[in-house]
Amino acid sequence: MFGLGCAAGIAAALMLKSKPGQDAVEYLHSKADEGARTVKESVDNLSEAVTGAAARGIKAVKYQAENVGAALDAGKKAFKNAQEMTP
Repeated sequence: MFGLGCAAGIAAALMLKSKPGQDAVEYLHSKADEGARTVKESVDNLSEAVTGAAARGIKAVKYQAENVGAALDAGKKAFKNAQEMTP
């Protein structure tokens, strides 16, 4: 979508104010470079956000697994104690 927006903006700019050949090529080249930098920055930011979210998710799953394990151990111990107390 971003690329389409860039292309539409470039086309509109060329229609509204036409520049001589080499100037137009340089202008388009600079706008393409600018667009590529913007896309790269956005991808980098998204990558960092996804990596951080994944790390937090893994940490939460490990924490919950530990809690479930502790709850199972406590349940087993309580069951064993109840069996020993029953005549």
